Amino acid sequence: MELRYLFLPAVLAVAALASCGSRNASSSDSDSLKSVDGEDEELFSAPDLAWKELKGNVESCVLEYYTMGSPRDVNVDSMAFAPDGSIATLASWSVWSGKKVKSLDVDFIADADGNTLPAADKASEEGIMVSIERDAQRRIMSFSHNRPDGEYSESGYTEYYTWDESGYPASLELVGAEWTTRVMYEYDDAGRLVRSVATSAEYDYESTDTQTYVYKAEDSHGNWTEREVSVLSEEDDEGRKATRRSMRIERRRIRYRR
Repeated sequence: MELRYLFLPAVLAVAALASCGSRNASSSDSDSLKSVDGEDEELFSAPDLAWKELKGNVESCVLEYYTMGSPRDVNVDSMAFAPDGSIATLASWSVWSGKKVKSLDVDFIADADGNTLPAADKASEEGIMVSIERDAQRRIMSFSHNRPDGEYSESGYTEYYTWDESGYPASLELVGAEWTTRVMYEYDDAGRLVRSVATSAEYDYESTDTQTYVYKAEDSHGNWTEREVSVLSEEDDEGRKATRRSMRIERRRIRYRR
């Protein structure tokens, strides 16, 4: 049971961060690329950028987040993108009491048709592989972090996505060996994530995390660089109910191609 309390909060934070970002931007603030036929320039976008709440000609992004009251316990997500906007690298780690613990480290390559090939998680000692399945619009439908031989892994999971009509994630379902978490997303009129609700269930245990987002800063490209996340956690552990409130601070450093 102890593993659940260590692992589920991290999964819920990742689930909340795996949503989309702002849909609107001023053309004067955005990166742009020439269209194929050389006509008007448009804001560069790609499904993998939307997957990580980004837009514009992003080269890399580093996200740092921590819970108020524990500012020294920092979680970091680092990502880089290929020139076509597809995901190239993903890495995640935590710094607890000054000690760095890496949880994900993956380098992706694509085949001649642009399909993302399975890649080894270099942070895992279990032989974990990451594989991505896409639909015809190149949107990520599943992100699997499991052993290729199908053997049980405590750290294994699969993320399943649905997308809205505007091309942004609408829901996320995370399935682990003995647990399931489903996240639904809500947006404001500007297309920014304002609320997510994550429900989790396993044997004799249920929880609901409701997260509310307030934006504090954005860059000249219209990508957010700082926000506050209010978290309401409700648990039912074998009939013992508890409610907790917390605040998370999230900051991003984004590098653009020139």
